[in-house]
Amino acid sequence: MRLAATLFLAALGSACASLPDPVERFYRGDYEGAAAGFAERAHAVDRSFALHQNDYATAALCAGDLRDARRAFLEAGQVMGNFDGSATRELAALIGSESLKVWKGDPYEKAMNSFYAGLLFFRDGQYDNALAGCKNGLLADGDSKDENAQSDFTLLHLMEGLCQRRLGRPDEAARAFALARASLEGRSSNAGLEPVIRGDWNTVLVIGLGAGPVKYRDGPHGSWARFAPAGYPERAVRVSVDGAAPTAAAQAADLFFQASTRGGRPMDHILAGKAVLKDALLASGTVLLASGLETPHSGQSNALVIAGGVALLVGALLTPQADVRHWETLPGEVHLWAGWLEPGTHTLRLEFEDGGGYALPSLTQYWHHVPVRGRGENVYCFRAAGTPPPRCPPPRESHGGLSVGFSVSR
Repeated sequence: MRLAATLFLAALGSACASLPDPVERFYRGDYEGAAAGFAERAHAVDRSFALHQNDYATAALCAGDLRDARRAFLEAGQVMGNFDGSATRELAALIGSESLKVWKGDPYEKAMNSFYAGLLFFRDGQYDNALAGCKNGLLADGDSKDENAQSDFTLLHLMEGLCQRRLGRPDEAARAFALARASLEGRSSNAGLEPVIRGDWNTVLVIGLGAGPVKYRDGPHGSWARFAPAGYPERAVRVSVDGAAPTAAAQAADLFFQASTRGGRPMDHILAGKAVLKDALLASGTVLLASGLETPHSGQSNALVIAGGVALLVGALLTPQADVRHWETLPGEVHLWAGWLEPGTHTLRLEFEDGGGYALPSLTQYWHHVPVRGRGENVYCFRAAGTPPPRCPPPRESHGGLSVGFSVSR
């Protein structure tokens, strides 16, 4: 038992010892360097193509390259099943021919891919495309295989409501906003999101905090995939415009909650089936082999030995380990701030706080010359920089700104 535990700790330590350079660069705030690293990986067009594209798109988004970010989110979403397109069907077929386990993401990752792509469509006034992405993301989050699970992804319900309102469908917008409110029941107050729902704004800030959930192996033969929250200090953000008193943004998504639940119901683990088969093959193979060896030499004993040997060989070769690839550049939380700003340019100050309400001055951001148009959608995304990247959890006992043309200083 002690040897097994030692080997388990060594394996886990080796797997978690270092993170890919682009991930480290991303969490240091070097978004352009991270984007270059993720782009190089995506050029391989391998079984993790969609994952690398999502990471690249997230870094490009934070670096202000909106057009390329949207392209990459769409290409990833087409492989994940969020968006359709003949060109990407061919790409998905190519990737599929190279590996049996193409990364398509978990439901919360599909939902976030839909959200980001939809947000960029919404920002450009393409409300039909944004709405299509919302609906696909909600279907993925609700997990259509389980009719009892319905999406509780607040961000997508909010965006659907905004799209429906822009498309002149007030009844559909009201339905979507009601679902957004309901999705927060028992988790957090929706009071801070009411300005977004009422439409009392001409500018919306989408602010990512921390790092998304970490996916790791657990259970028999590492066949269970579990999620753990990534540790990060910032839990709230306040926004000041042109030196005015800061006002709080409202939490609209907790991605660990979204990853570890289906329709609000907690999940213990996923993907354990192959481990059961492996154990069954090894057990039955041992029994058959022992019976054959104990039986006097005959055709029947030979058959038992052969059957037992085959079962043991197949069981030994079967690899039930869960796929723990995950979107490492996702935030842990998404907060929204909405308000009315005069057309022109403004200075924004983002002040981050920990869970106790204490300021984290090292994370404060100043964004200068932020343009606000009199018409169209003024939607900007920011990300807390300088926080630790996600790390593998300890073993358990078990069987940025978007708009081009403005500058930042800290």
